[in-house]
Amino acid sequence: MSDFAKGADILVHKVIDLTGVEQRLKASTPPDRLARLVNHMRTEHTTPEQVGRVANEAGVKLVVLSHLVLGSNDPSGAVLVDRVKELFNGPVVVGKDLMEF
Repeated sequence: MSDFAKGADILVHKVIDLTGVEQRLKASTPPDRLARLVNHMRTEHTTPEQVGRVANEAGVKLVVLSHLVLGSNDPSGAVLVDRVKELFNGPVVVGKDLMEF
């Protein structure tokens, strides 16, 4: 999975707070839709730990988190950054519109 990013200066990656999203979905989604939504979130999105693992294996210099799917009341994404950093020692930032690198 990390081959596509091998040696990149910047890895821009989507990320999801899967645990938080699942909790929010369970509280607000009818049971007949819940399984499909949770499955979609698990199979079509990437956890911070997976992003950190890919970045580490690929040896990238910088991770930019994009398309954040937040599960908590932390709009800054700081929790996601911290979780990526558990597996990647380089810099991690939350991308914002019009940022330049």
